[in-house]
Amino acid sequence: GNLVSFTRASLRLRSSVITIKIVLKMKSRKKDKQLDINPDDLLDSEELIEKKINKGIAHHYVIIAVCFVLNIIAFSGLYKHMQIERLPAMLLVTFAGMLAADFFSGIVHWFMETWMTIDTPIFGKTLMLTFREHHIDPLAVTRRPFAFVWSQPCLTASLCFTLPVYMLLTYTPEDIQKSYLIILFFSVSAAVGSTTNQVHKWSHLRTGVPRWAKLLQKCHLILSFDH
Repeated sequence: GNLVSFTRASLRLRSSVITIKIVLKMKSRKKDKQLDINPDDLLDSEELIEKKINKGIAHHYVIIAVCFVLNIIAFSGLYKHMQIERLPAMLLVTFAGMLAADFFSGIVHWFMETWMTIDTPIFGKTLMLTFREHHIDPLAVTRRPFAFVWSQPCLTASLCFTLPVYMLLTYTPEDIQKSYLIILFFSVSAAVGSTTNQVHKWSHLRTGVPRWAKLLQKCHLILSFDH
């Protein structure tokens, strides 16, 4: 009975998140139609991104490496302090963390598409440039190198990882147990969030997608080619 109730509640929550993301996507597309984009914009975006790539990708690898280290620290700490009797609560929080990452990425995308342009300081030539390019040329992400695809979400994920890592490194074992589910929630959200660009890239590929990723796509757990 509890398992059935939990499954139904999970499906309802997942359905609500999907509905909200569809509404946000429709609003984003409506704005795209009002932008009056001309073909030269595609060439400009492509040229700017190619310049960023050719300028050097070392810093992209640094961001990815930092995120990876924080990931290891967070989940090794969680494993060290795990109590098996908390498993049901841990599964629920893990699922909530995955949904939170999915929902938050949609909110960030919608916010930036709605209120920012490629001329916005700091974010314009970084996040907004790739967002705008994707709406003009959806397959552009499939041509980007590994480091370029992963670095942006890893930067955001690293910021999210700072809280659980700080708690694991500075709290006493007793305090960690009290905050364990909070640490787990933020760690899962950060880890899932760091994969968003790669998952999006797979959703635009007909070939070259790992079998396990195809299985997740068929189960509608990640974006599929038909999205």
